Amino acid sequence: MINIKMENKLKVLIIGCCGFIGTWLSEFMQLKKIRVYGIDRSDSNPLFEAVRPIRQENFYKFDVKDREKLEKTINQVNPDVIIYLAAQPIVSVGYKKPYETFYNNIIGILNTLEILRKNLRKGLLICITSDKCYEEKGMIQLKETDSLGFSDPYSTSKAIQELLCGSYSRLFAAHKQGIITLRLGNVIGGGDLSENRLVPDIMKHIFQKEKLRLRNPSAIRSWQYVLDLINCIWKLILKSLITDNKYVYNSFNLAGFKDCKLIKVNDLFESLINENSENFYNEKSFYYENQTLLLDTEKIVGFIGEYRNYDLNHALNETKEIYELILTQTDKRKVKEHVDRIIGEILS
Repeated sequence: MINIKMENKLKVLIIGCCGFIGTWLSEFMQLKKIRVYGIDRSDSNPLFEAVRPIRQENFYKFDVKDREKLEKTINQVNPDVIIYLAAQPIVSVGYKKPYETFYNNIIGILNTLEILRKNLRKGLLICITSDKCYEEKGMIQLKETDSLGFSDPYSTSKAIQELLCGSYSRLFAAHKQGIITLRLGNVIGGGDLSENRLVPDIMKHIFQKEKLRLRNPSAIRSWQYVLDLINCIWKLILKSLITDNKYVYNSFNLAGFKDCKLIKVNDLFESLINENSENFYNEKSFYYENQTLLLDTEKIVGFIGEYRNYDLNHALNETKEIYELILTQTDKRKVKEHVDRIIGEILS
């Protein structure tokens, strides 16, 4: 068992700390009194600006494709755990800018892996990838042993991240550098303002009256709540410390709520907004998307136990409240207070 004193000695470096997941994760670490450090090329995300989860002296502003700066920072911080979140995360952007998507999503993780290998570092690297890394198999629930695939540039870049982590893990076995990849389904939570994403687009429609069109309304996805994701990451870190990185390399699927695992796009829409989703269908499809992505999460539950504490309605209500505070330009202190209250639910 890890005691509080041991937890407080941990150093966690979050690469991509200013994005949606990075902000929630950084604030969780701060409230746990973990020494948290962050790297990002921009800190202009409204959620990050409101919450400010990382002390200024622990924040490093640069692009992780700059290997020299990245190596200097990793050696200076000397983290026990690195959580890699940096990426171009939008499928549609990948179609419009394939070269930039591959370059952004591959070079940063490659730099990180090579720095860890070169400096013979010990610790844990958690790399966040995507359910889109898999070869499409329709209504079959995908297991970690299923084949990786290639389709659009974003999805293919995530499969390459998986392959890079697996390949480098063989080079790390001698010096106990653990690597875990997490293949995420879609993540729901307040503060994601990315373009061409379902929940942010719905929230902008509700609170800012922006035009809304639903793509692929009959698609089926494995969704999850950001707090359940953070709870899972924390349990994995503790498990790694207990086992002294006995598990040199592992990959896990993450998805689902306490009360449901799969949701249709139009059902999620109608849970968030009191309007008929058919009024917002966009029949024009400018690029291909998988119709069905289903994840089997038996492996991660078997490894760390059940980590999902939230049902869908609770997650949606909390998400909506955070978006209302951000999009209506409420006092930033209220955003932080609300985020801290929500995180406090899993700390208590």
